[in-house]
This record gives sequence, C-alpha cells and structure tokens, in this order.
Amino acid sequence: MLARKGIVTALLSIAAAAMVSSSSVGAPTTWHTGDEAAWTGHTFAEEYWTADIQNTTADNASVTFSASWVNTGSVQAFLLAFKEWEKDGNKSTLPYQLFGMHFKSPEGREVFLGAVFAFLMAFNDTYTAGGGHGLPNPGQEDVYYVLPFGVARDYLNSSYPPVVEAIPAEKLGEGHYKFGISYKNLYAKIIGANSVGEFWLSSVLPIYVMRFSELTVTYEITIDAATHTASAETWYTIGEIQELWVWGQKVDPHNLSSNFGLAAVHYGVVFTSDYAVEDAAGSELSANFDGPVGDNLTLRIRNHERFAKIGFRGTFDLLDEQVGGGATTVSTDNQAYNAIVKARPADRLLVGWQHGLSADIFSVFAFGNSENIRAGYSSPQDLRQRASENFTGQRFWYAVSFPHFAGYRIVHDPTYDAYYSDPAPAPAPRRGLPGFEAPLAMAAVGSVGVLAVLARRREE
Repeated sequence: MLARKGIVTALLSIAAAAMVSSSSVGAPTTWHTGDEAAWTGHTFAEEYWTADIQNTTADNASVTFSASWVNTGSVQAFLLAFKEWEKDGNKSTLPYQLFGMHFKSPEGREVFLGAVFAFLMAFNDTYTAGGGHGLPNPGQEDVYYVLPFGVARDYLNSSYPPVVEAIPAEKLGEGHYKFGISYKNLYAKIIGANSVGEFWLSSVLPIYVMRFSELTVTYEITIDAATHTASAETWYTIGEIQELWVWGQKVDPHNLSSNFGLAAVHYGVVFTSDYAVEDAAGSELSANFDGPVGDNLTLRIRNHERFAKIGFRGTFDLLDEQVGGGATTVSTDNQAYNAIVKARPADRLLVGWQHGLSADIFSVFAFGNSENIRAGYSSPQDLRQRASENFTGQRFWYAVSFPHFAGYRIVHDPTYDAYYSDPAPAPAPRRGLPGFEAPLAMAAVGSVGVLAVLARRREE
C-alpha cells in the first residue's frame, strides 16, 4: 500500500505542474481602466481587497487563483497565487505565488518589483572548502530539489485532500496592511541532483516523496511616509517532515543526518530595462558570481540610484512538532546564510513552467497600473508579447540557506524595503519598452518553502 501511495503521489505531482502551467489568468487583448473588475470584482483604484479569479480550461477543468491588492496612493502591492485545479472530483495544487510592488523611485523612475519562488534544495552539508560550509554545493556534496504540491484523485473521499485558503487583505492601521495564502495537506516531490541519471530517474519515478502539513505565507506591508520607505515583511510557516517514502517504503524522516540543511532558492528576472545587484558592502554582483554574500542585497538602477533592498534575518530556530498540536524548541539562533548561485540547466528546467504564468500576470498588473505603459502598448497581451524576450530567469539566482535543519520546522522571516517618491503627474507619453529608464523588474524576494509564524519579531 505504501509503495502504491508513493507512486501515485509522485506521478501526480508531475501532472500538477502541467495543470498549473496550462492554467492562466490570461493577458487580455483589449484593456480600459477598470477592466480588472471583470475578473476580480474590484478595481486597482480601491484601497485593498482579496478575490478569487476563476476560469475553465480547454479540457473543462475548473481553475482558481487568489488575488490580493493594496493601494496606498504612493505604493501598490499585490499577491496572485494559484489555488486549485479541479476536474471530475480530482483536485491538485502547487504553491505558485507572485508578489509584486509598484512605486516610483526617489528620482521618479517607475518600478515594478516582484517575487517568484523557484524551489527548495536539501543538502548534506559536508563540503567545507572555499568557505562553502552552510551552503549547498552541487557537485561537492549530495543535493536534492524539493518541490511541494497537493493532490487528491478522489477529493471528497481522500484522507489527505489539498486545501488552499486566502488570507484576505486587511488594514491593520494607517499605512499598515497584510494579506497571504495558506496551503494545507501537502506532499513534496524530491529530485536527486547529484548526477544526470539520478536527476532524470527521480524526476519521473517515485524514488523520494515526503509529506508535510502546511505552508502559509503572509505579507505585511508598512508604509513610512516620513522616510518614503515601503517595507514588506514575509512570514512563512511549514511543518516539519511528517512522512518520508523512499522507493515507496516508509522511513523515519528524523533519521536524516544532522548535517542536512535546507536552502530556499529564488530567481531574479528582468522584465525590461536594466538594474544592478549589490551586496551589503556595495560591491556589484554579476550573474556569474557564485558564493556567499552579506546579509542583504541592494537593487539599484544603473546610475546607482537605490530603489530596493532585500534584507534577511540573520538567524533561525528549529522546532519539533508534537502529535495533536504544539511544538518544542530544538535550537534557537542558528546562523542562516545567503548566497548568489549560478543557475544550472536543471534549475531553469524546473521553473520553466512558471514563465508563462508570471509573464501573463505581470503584464496585466503593469498595464493596469502604468499610464506610461498604456501609452506605449495597446493591451496587456501586446505588452506580454513584445516584452517577452526580456522576461527571463537567467539574470541572477540567490539562496537563503538553513544548515543542519534535519527535517524539523524552520522559523525565519526575510524582509525587503522599497524606496519610493510621492505620486507625480505622469510624464508625456513615449513609446518603447515599458518602464523606460526604470526597471520593470522581477526580483525574487520570497521563499515558498521556508516558513515562519513567529511568536515575536526578531531584531535585525
């Protein structure tokens, strides 16, 4: 029975990615201000809202996305997350999420900043040469891709049906908002990355499958009008590994070596225009850089005007979940590490299914929020098609690494700040790439698999 269950969940996880990638919010062929109400019931002019977006695929499956929105006048923020694919009583989900912000830089350049998660990477932290300790080192130590998903063949009678619930947008105070998404009853497909043969074999066959209970992501957006800084803090929750199957046979997940670490890998892609990435010391990092960096990354327009900072909490805690609820602390204040990593062909292959979704979504939100873009393009679809060649995942990748997690719950909360100016009259329309001198950028800052609902906030 366990072997059959492992095979079913692993094979269905492969199909789940295809289901999500074939689902789309779509990039409309025409657009007028307020048209977003047709698919959300709300407009971008409203202060905040959360809504479902539903459509039907060509093969008559029902597909649902969740959209959340905040508009402070100076800064707009949104989250679009995949909720579920359902057909004939079967249901699947993948934790695809795109978080974005729209604002003008201190010098008035228009910026679209977003976050897309790539994958988790588990690694046996045994390589210590060249300062590599605490970080995944493919080729030098065992590493594994970890891809979460939820699936049920017979949803109503399933003992572990995927459940996805939006955390509605809420105003907590003046200039302070939150929204999010919660996935429950999840599995994860684990793909070995230690050889070409292992990669392809474990991609297709159910060599490694694990189960965990929850993945909840909440974003808090705080607008500081005095400093013109918009801070977005990301809270993640994921349970420890509850069950682990190897070739369909159940094994104890806590028999993992204490050397095992977990890294959340993200990718930054340029939609149009150009920008630079710097470490905490102000040194520019190229796409070929591979190694640890300071405890934050700074994004700058090429004239070195700062428009965003990706910041990370420096430590994390490990918790042991208890049957029936609650948790005990295993360890606290463990050191987390950040690194720019080279993207390998397998990395890009694993996130390729996200490309179409991300381009569609960003084109809709960019066209609906930018007078400049509407002046240069006839529709979101026109924007998506003409700017598509610039929407790639090969600019830079980075990882947040948690060594010695050994399968327990990790508690960590990355943050990022956007530096903005007050709204100003739109410049005279001009044709060309959207964003003009500004970066219309997809810079990854969220991690779908690294968790954290904290009882208290940590100081940086």
